[in-house]
Amino acid sequence: MTPVIQQTVRFRTTPHALFELYLDSKKHSKSTGMTTRINRKVGGRFRAFDGMLEGKTLLIVPGRQIVQFWRANHWKKEDWSILILPFRTQS
Repeated sequence: MTPVIQQTVRFRTTPHALFELYLDSKKHSKSTGMTTRINRKVGGRFRAFDGMLEGKTLLIVPGRQIVQFWRANHWKKEDWSILILPFRTQS
């Protein structure tokens, strides 16, 4: 069975700001210091970290969730991962 990795990270900013940073090529590039190209549409492709990651966006719930199908360029061509990013405030 494929392993599942679950991680929770808290940031001192709003969910909206993180959502925008993740889907905006310029903001994402500036935050990582590496080139990122992201198509903000469902089905759109992306390349991040100077081309070390590539993938396709499967779902966007504006301001709330992003789901992507992605792979690192050093992985086998058939190896892919699904990334689910929920954006929410903690109470």
